[in-house]
Amino acid sequence: MQSSSFFESVFNGSSAGTCILTASPDPIILAVNDAFVQGASRTREDLVGRLLFDAFPESPDDVEDTGAAALRASLVRVLETGTAQAMPAQRYPIEVPQGSGEVCYEERYWSALNTPIFDENRQLICVSHTTTDITDQVRAELALRESEERLRAYIVATSDVVYRMSPDWKYMHGLDGRGILKTTTEWAEWKMEEYVHPDERERSRAAIETAIRQKSVFDLEHRVLRADGTYGWVIPPFLEHAKSRG
Repeated sequence: MQSSSFFESVFNGSSAGTCILTASPDPIILAVNDAFVQGASRTREDLVGRLLFDAFPESPDDVEDTGAAALRASLVRVLETGTAQAMPAQRYPIEVPQGSGEVCYEERYWSALNTPIFDENRQLICVSHTTTDITDQVRAELALRESEERLRAYIVATSDVVYRMSPDWKYMHGLDGRGILKTTTEWAEWKMEEYVHPDERERSRAAIETAIRQKSVFDLEHRVLRADGTYGWVIPPFLEHAKSRG
């Protein structure tokens, strides 16, 4: 039989933050591993033996803080069903001690898995609560969403023709032609022959290759095929990005 020190080393050696809770809707923290302590910005002495929702209370000044309520509901489902419950991304600000001795709430986002633990008689004895801090991921997704919303607002407000190209200029996405150019709504192969006047293609191709190579602005006034079948002049610039499509 493995010694308790072995299981303790495995528990504390896990990179996933885990705490062991009593089997109760208002559980007491029985144990925490090193990753959980680090993620919570607390000490083991601050946590073990305390009621979970006393150790991690809701922010009284944050009406959007539903983290404790969501966690409690998940734990109740574990107790009622005896099955593990995965929690989706959840905003749950936590108290973080400051250097001045004050404590403030720091916004965090978590995903969590609550797993029942049974004894040899299949009696539920405690619950394993494993968390993953996904704050950076969620913030990046929110920033991207905000950027896309600003772009959509700009496209709606402007009279310019706005669209995106893949870094190699082989694909185009979301061209709102404004009745000037042919409109596309999804990623589609971009063919110069369908948009650029025959006399403009050689120098357009050279300017595109320069923009790709230098990751610079594609700035070439040139003639393009309009939606009505005639040719007209367009005035860039288009900014060449190094990011890949996907």
